[in-house]
Amino acid sequence: MQTEKTGRGGPRSEETLTGQAKTYIRGHFAENLNRDRVADHVCVTPNYLSRVFCRESGISLREYINLCRIEEAKRLITDPGKSLTWIAFEVGFESAQYFSTVFKRTTGVSPYLWRIKCAEGAGSEGQTA
Repeated sequence: MQTEKTGRGGPRSEETLTGQAKTYIRGHFAENLNRDRVADHVCVTPNYLSRVFCRESGISLREYINLCRIEEAKRLITDPGKSLTWIAFEVGFESAQYFSTVFKRTTGVSPYLWRIKCAEGAGSEGQTA
């Protein structure tokens, strides 16, 4: 196991580093978040964090940030009073078009179709065939 010296008190294991990065991302995904900011928070270089994070989790930091954003978007989409554009910006995307692209790549359907499926599912709850 490799360790890297941190600015706040000595070596840290890579598993701890990945966990700390994930915790920070889950709490800040809606902000202007990038690997430099996450690396700064966990006191390692961006390249080192990217390498360890990808090896430990199997996905890149950017992919993890986007997954967190999409999970929150899926929760918000169930509210028909919130526009898809508002949701995109609320969860941290800088463009509604990019949000739609990432959402479809992640879920297999557009945010609009996801909303329709959610509405259909909510309308059929409690009904029997």
